[in-house]
Amino acid sequence: MNELWDCGLDDDRLIELAAQIGSDVPATLAARPVLVSGRGERVVPTDVPAMWWVIVPAEFHIRTPDAFRWWDEDGGPTGPDPTALVGALASGDLLSATPLLFNDLERPVFARHREVAETKWRLLEAGAIAALMCGSGPTVAGLSRTEAEAEDVASRFDGAHVANTRR
Repeated sequence: MNELWDCGLDDDRLIELAAQIGSDVPATLAARPVLVSGRGERVVPTDVPAMWWVIVPAEFHIRTPDAFRWWDEDGGPTGPDPTALVGALASGDLLSATPLLFNDLERPVFARHREVAETKWRLLEAGAIAALMCGSGPTVAGLSRTEAEAEDVASRFDGAHVANTRR
């Protein structure tokens, strides 16, 4: 809309406006992988290789405020600094990166929606080298080494699709 309406807003102002819409929105402005911090308003481009993900949506919704409230109630820990993860991904060594993937909200969401946890485990059983709940859920993504492997994993899930992150 910035271009269509010739608003002339710079990236910083667009990110500020996007953050007012929702915490996940600023990252969508980037046409490449980014590292997001804060409430989502701090977006830093990162160099990682293209990766193949199998996205498995659920047929129900989890409200983000509920997921964060559950995290607060459960005394959930905050994940590690992502520097090691970004470094492992940048090196192209997906296998060394997989144990570093984390989502602070998985534990409280899994405790209340076992089917989300089951989707993660099913992705791993189907051949994904890693799996992770997206945001506050209930969507889960499985990482594959190649497009062919991702397509094979996706074929085992109704409604799944394959996505590629590009530099």
